[in-house]
Amino acid sequence: TVAMAIVNWEVPYAWTLLGAMLVAVLAGDWLLWRAQALLPSTRGLRIFAFVAPALLFGVYFLALLQTEGSRWSIHLIGGAIFLPGVAALLLSYVAWPPDLPARDS
Repeated sequence: TVAMAIVNWEVPYAWTLLGAMLVAVLAGDWLLWRAQALLPSTRGLRIFAFVAPALLFGVYFLALLQTEGSRWSIHLIGGAIFLPGVAALLLSYVAWPPDLPARDS
């Protein structure tokens, strides 16, 4: 994000996008702070794994639409917000696999 602002420093909306990304990161940190009670459970972890990237991309696309606009359809933008959340949700199963049931011997 900072590299994008440095490369495009002459473009006036680059700083708006930088500010939006910083707001999204701060909102994600706030959610992590508020969700500390939920994170020991795997359900809370899975919810946070989905919400954090979806929030990041959602704020970015909202700022992009407010500044430069987009030629993408609303369905493509929605998918670009939804799919990182799904990818992070699935990766949370790799990082924290569910407990296996005990074997009966």
